[in-house]
Amino acid sequence: MGALYRSWMPKAPQRPAPESAVDLDVFQLIPQSATSQPRMPRSASQAHLGSQILPPHNPVASTLAMLNDILSSVPASMHLDRASVACDHLVASTAHWEVHYGFYNHRPVAIKTLPTDSSSDTLGRASELVAFAREVRVMAAISHPNIVAFIGFVWLPDDKADVMSAVAEYMPQGTLASFLADNGPMQWRLKASLALDVALALQYLHFVVHPAVIHRSLTSKNILVEWPHVKLSCFGLSRLHCDDAAFVPDKHHLYSAPEVLCSDASQTSIASDMYSFGCLLAELDTQAPLYANLRMPPEHIVYKVVRNGLRPTAHESCPEPIRSLMDMCLATAPTDRPTAMDAVHHLQAMLRSEIGQLV
Repeated sequence: MGALYRSWMPKAPQRPAPESAVDLDVFQLIPQSATSQPRMPRSASQAHLGSQILPPHNPVASTLAMLNDILSSVPASMHLDRASVACDHLVASTAHWEVHYGFYNHRPVAIKTLPTDSSSDTLGRASELVAFAREVRVMAAISHPNIVAFIGFVWLPDDKADVMSAVAEYMPQGTLASFLADNGPMQWRLKASLALDVALALQYLHFVVHPAVIHRSLTSKNILVEWPHVKLSCFGLSRLHCDDAAFVPDKHHLYSAPEVLCSDASQTSIASDMYSFGCLLAELDTQAPLYANLRMPPEHIVYKVVRNGLRPTAHESCPEPIRSLMDMCLATAPTDRPTAMDAVHHLQAMLRSEIGQLV
């Protein structure tokens, strides 16, 4: 899954710690059968991209043509002038991407790029670029107050095929994980409001965006703070459904639903996102990492989750409406879990009727 995204700023009183880590989001476009929304017709370009194979005789030319095709649907306002974007320093990296702190027209931003020293061969690099471009296309179509804003991308058709960057707003207050760890016990009326922000973002991805988007990596480390609200990170590997085979779930990811842990990416769904949301509610309650009280390796915890029904637990002081929603989200059967829309209604009703009792 994702890796760590770090940001730095001087710590302010009662504000989240500036140095934090974010698991970069993994978004997945899903077929309509996984949601209740009307099926949207597949565009000709999507059908073309799903079947096209880069010819080995001229991969650079084929890659450029495919990138042009994918990125042609991105609004012109998101095609950024290269001179207006500057990287300042590297803040996170894996074998597949790098994230830099930088500037767009002198405004602080987060910049995601492919590594310049990639060990991939030409065809492998082409596949990485195509996946990156698809991610850009999805991010460009997403706009919600509880999702980090995508600003645009840098790429010119006459560039070398391995040059592309994605630019998003910079969130200097850090992640929800750091916020919970670095602040004392919070009242549930505040934490329930943060949970509602996340549920609203998931409702948008699952039921408003067409085709629907599965997050696939919902954790407190990829939720960024803009107090008194939070936002989901927009960076991620966005793949069309036909590319599911290329997505390999992290078998030690403690936020993953049991059906994902014991199978493969074909089991990711809006229901698996809601299992992760249940884990988030547990972390909001304890303000500690999942299963922090268990002294065992992650693989042992995963085994117990899959084989023995182990689930995160809440404190006895956790409000009953929160505990009830958490338990429903953590149901073993995906069909027994609530939708993001259900969670939004549940949290809104709770905040309206019981905000005085939440402590």
